[in-house]
Amino acid sequence: MSDGDGGKNLFSFLDDLNSGTSEVEQWVDAGSVEQLSAIGLRRMRIGGNPVGVLRMADGTFVARELTCKHHGADLSAGEWRGTVVVCPRHGWEYDLATGQCISNPSLPLRAYATKVEGGHLWVSLKRS
Repeated sequence: MSDGDGGKNLFSFLDDLNSGTSEVEQWVDAGSVEQLSAIGLRRMRIGGNPVGVLRMADGTFVARELTCKHHGADLSAGEWRGTVVVCPRHGWEYDLATGQCISNPSLPLRAYATKVEGGHLWVSLKRS
């Protein structure tokens, strides 16, 4: 599967990852930049892990892991308040814009690098 200009989408990338050909292909297509609304959140999975992609007010993008540092809960199932998500298990709060854990600042969410090419947002499989 491709996105029309030769790029890999998430599903074909994961097929490559499972077949061992992912060393060259390290970016996943998160979708058209036009489809990602201002200050909107897109939830996706990269390598089986939940990731949140947020478009900031200035048009830049941030991608962060969505796994709670407390007990490993999937934060994508949590309650969202702007850029802050509340863990569905024990109420820990995280600011997706900064990655900061409001409940325990020593445990921030890891970031994924992003880039825009060909009108699409790409998210790196490697955590920053």
